[in-house]
Amino acid sequence: MSGPRDGEAKLLRGRLAATPPSSSSTSVSSAAAVEDENQPRRRSISVELRETTQAGQYILTAEDAELLQEVLRDNLLLEQSEASSKRTFLFRDLHFTRQRSAFDRQNPSFSSSQFHGFFTLFWLGVTLMLVKVAANNFRTYGTPFGTTEIIDLMLSRDVLVLGITDLVLCWSTLFCLVLQRLIFDGYLRWSGPGWVIQNIWQTTYLAGFIWWTYHRDWPWTHTVFMVLHCLTMLMKQHSYASYNGYLSELYKKRDLLKGRLERLERHSSQDSVSSSYSSSTPSVLNSEITSLRKQNKRRSSTEFKSIHATRDTDHLLSLSETIENGTALEPAQLVSLKGLLTKEIELLSEGLRGQLSTHNQYPRNLTISNFCEFITLPTLVYELEYPRTERIDWTYVAEKVVATFATIFVMIVVSQYWIYPVVMRTLEMKEQGLTVQQRLREFPWVLSDLLFPFMMEYLLAFYVIWECVLNAVAEITRFADRGFYADWWNSVSWDQFARDWNRPVHNFLLRHVYHSSISSFRLSHVSASLMTFLLSACVHELIMLCIFRRLRGYLLFLQMTQLPLVSLSRTRLLRGRRLMGNIFFWLGIFTGPSLLCTCCTVGVKHEGEAKGQFQQVGGVDTYVSYPADRSTKRAILLLTDVIGHRFINAQLIADQLAANGYFVVMPDLFHGDPVPLNRPAGWDLMAWLNGPPGHLLPRVEPVVKAVFAEMKSSLGCERIGAIGYCFGAKYAVRLLQEDGVDAAYLAHPSFVDAEELAAIKGPLSIAAAETDSIFPAEKRHQSEEILAKTGQPYQINLFSGVEHGFAVRADISKPVIRFAKEAAFTQAVAWFNQYL
Repeated sequence: MSGPRDGEAKLLRGRLAATPPSSSSTSVSSAAAVEDENQPRRRSISVELRETTQAGQYILTAEDAELLQEVLRDNLLLEQSEASSKRTFLFRDLHFTRQRSAFDRQNPSFSSSQFHGFFTLFWLGVTLMLVKVAANNFRTYGTPFGTTEIIDLMLSRDVLVLGITDLVLCWSTLFCLVLQRLIFDGYLRWSGPGWVIQNIWQTTYLAGFIWWTYHRDWPWTHTVFMVLHCLTMLMKQHSYASYNGYLSELYKKRDLLKGRLERLERHSSQDSVSSSYSSSTPSVLNSEITSLRKQNKRRSSTEFKSIHATRDTDHLLSLSETIENGTALEPAQLVSLKGLLTKEIELLSEGLRGQLSTHNQYPRNLTISNFCEFITLPTLVYELEYPRTERIDWTYVAEKVVATFATIFVMIVVSQYWIYPVVMRTLEMKEQGLTVQQRLREFPWVLSDLLFPFMMEYLLAFYVIWECVLNAVAEITRFADRGFYADWWNSVSWDQFARDWNRPVHNFLLRHVYHSSISSFRLSHVSASLMTFLLSACVHELIMLCIFRRLRGYLLFLQMTQLPLVSLSRTRLLRGRRLMGNIFFWLGIFTGPSLLCTCCTVGVKHEGEAKGQFQQVGGVDTYVSYPADRSTKRAILLLTDVIGHRFINAQLIADQLAANGYFVVMPDLFHGDPVPLNRPAGWDLMAWLNGPPGHLLPRVEPVVKAVFAEMKSSLGCERIGAIGYCFGAKYAVRLLQEDGVDAAYLAHPSFVDAEELAAIKGPLSIAAAETDSIFPAEKRHQSEEILAKTGQPYQINLFSGVEHGFAVRADISKPVIRFAKEAAFTQAVAWFNQYL
């Protein structure tokens, strides 16, 4: 015959291509071994291989063509049987190897790279940027460090409490070790209550520490650190418990098999074995033993390196139990069964050992030292053993520590100099009644201002965590596998980026989410990918929730859009076009983080007709509203937000105060130059504030004092209270000092210094918003501490569900916000009724 059939030839070519013959014609001997106890072994077949014109392909010929076809068919059936009987792993095995990270100077590939000079150029450019920023700061502020809002935020409060909380967070993970010891000692089973207890603990652990961050009202820097560290420890606990829980099941099954084998050996040593044998031995039992022998030949110990269910072990346990209960076997079958048990025990024993040696194996690993070692290692996936270095290079550790703090310093400079002003500008947008169309016109300018700073922060955050911190920890712990990331900057699709940019998290999700969902829930690969992305997106959204104290959904939406982007990268348009795919990837990296900070809320213009009048007070254009009796004895000096005294919302508030019996004076604080209600595109709020001429303290306070002086003199005001909304709050507090107003009320205050607050000499009431980046929770608590020391009556009311500016620009079509606005106004009236 000229050759086998197509399917048979394909199989044969696949088997022979790896070892081509050394000459054009070679004779080989092939045995058609058929695993049937009742059939004799077939004779060998003499075959000949001949080369063809195509590389790696040969023509097989034999004298007995029919017998050869039968052998090939049997081989095909055997291949199909092996594929169908292949076990489904619960977790795919991970192999740790000795390797260096891509930007590590000790990595030979990096030091000899043709692009090494670009790395040097990048850091040289960063150095020149720092010099430029320092020079500008010195020229503006007289010091190279400039303003320090970001550093003040990081060190403002609770640093010691944060450290103590982190210690508790780390040491509480020992619960997992205690649980695994109880499982090993036989008090619990992992497949039953052990798994349930572990998951209850993990839920309590996460919820407890997140609640604590809420309870302490930490700044975002503290919150991000605590939440990320909590999630890291949570993943480590899950991996440790899952792996050791599975090993406990293997260990118990191995002990059961050992006991069964010992009893069979004792049984076989007695002569009763042969005498009790009967030809009536069930044929089903014979077939089960034969089937197990066939499967056992195809199994290898590497299967037990991956965590999976041992169905064959359970089958063997059941079979041996049946035999022990009285079913008689012939001597040959008994020998076969003992061989199966011995082989299974060997496989289970190897599955209980580490990958690199036989020293560390379950349950020897259930120690405090092993657990603490895993907790400190820079990996999220537990293994019995990892590749380790021979010694610690402390010079290398010092290098990475210095690089860590230097990179963090650069990140602070970028945040303070380029990001903080833009964020403050977006917050000041809340002082305006912009429509949706106006906000959309403003959006591109804000986005463009944040693109490069955020890209810089993104790259620096990656470098400081995955290159500096993890390498320093790896060197201290002698952890040799430092492939914490791959060349994600060359990604041509989002799924490649997800795999490469954060290898520790990727390995955890791959083992404990993706493969677990396939094996446990029988999900398809597409559904498992969707579940993995969804879980990752929910965790990222949880971090945003902890930072901003509200569920926004921006990050969840943006991360889930990666799935259709992955599908798009596999279309004909982008498939195989690496340059276009990489451009598409980088555009997403540029715009994604910036989009999260351009979403801002603005005020709502209220409907109504002003009832007051404009007149000159102290030489300042002023809106004045009289009470019904036209009395000026009890008066209120209303200091507005940046939109000014001609904003209808402010005028309506003044009229409401007048309706409650107060004479209200609302001056123009901005010399006819307030923030426009409809700002043109590109309008710079910080330039308006800082000038020239600007609207800072030296220019605004003389206006306030002039109006206040005339109120006390020519206008006949005997008792005067001050109201400060946002921008005006600073000057209301400064008036509440010696020879100033008799009482003051602030709503969502801005830019009030601690020294100014500590100097008050009269009652002060504050209405605060739950979401307020200018007057956040930490500053609110600091204000409480300061006010308590002044000895003056004070009040701070916190309104949930509202943001900065709610007392002036609230969207009163929403019931919760309308209630907050009205309650804040009632708070002001009640305060002045008490103290004026």
